Amino acid sequence: MTERPVSGNGYLWVMYAAMPVVEARRIERLVADFRCEFSVDHLAEVKGGSADSPPVDTIVELWVHPDDDARLLARLRADSGVPECCSAKPGAAGPAAELSVRREALPMSDQQNDWDDIREAALVGPPAAVQKLACPKCRAALVVKFDAASPQPDGGTAGFLIIRCLRCSAGTCADGLRQAAPPWVEALGPRFQTRPGA
Repeated sequence: MTERPVSGNGYLWVMYAAMPVVEARRIERLVADFRCEFSVDHLAEVKGGSADSPPVDTIVELWVHPDDDARLLARLRADSGVPECCSAKPGAAGPAAELSVRREALPMSDQQNDWDDIREAALVGPPAAVQKLACPKCRAALVVKFDAASPQPDGGTAGFLIIRCLRCSAGTCADGLRQAAPPWVEALGPRFQTRPGA
């Protein structure tokens, strides 16, 4: 299972995702009886929105006490309304509004799902969380790179994320990303090495 980041008070990271404010409030009610830290930041600019689909206008961050972790994750998995979440690039004046809809990943057990979790965390996770990622195969550090202008078959460009283990060379990637750069790019640059033991 992917090792999840731990906050200064020992809480485990669950999500960092953008969503409509109505979904953020619904999740807040869903986790209200757990020991958790739940924060909502409102986006200065909003993308999307229609009569059928509310705009993505908030960023939610959720951490949970280790003793409540299994129950909280089980409740989120059982909830058929787990939101369609989005990645966002934090900026100096607040999160940017270049968003792309993604489903929030929850930790899973087998190695392929662990790589899926790592890829998802690298796409939507905050810098502190991404810096702690480790190879699910051998637990070594990873090289994480994001190219915002990767050539595409249609002649255009799109984002390309590649993650590779420094020890065993296992890894994962995602190409054709039509989204803003992941949140860590501004703080860590487009290429960095994780420090899972730090």
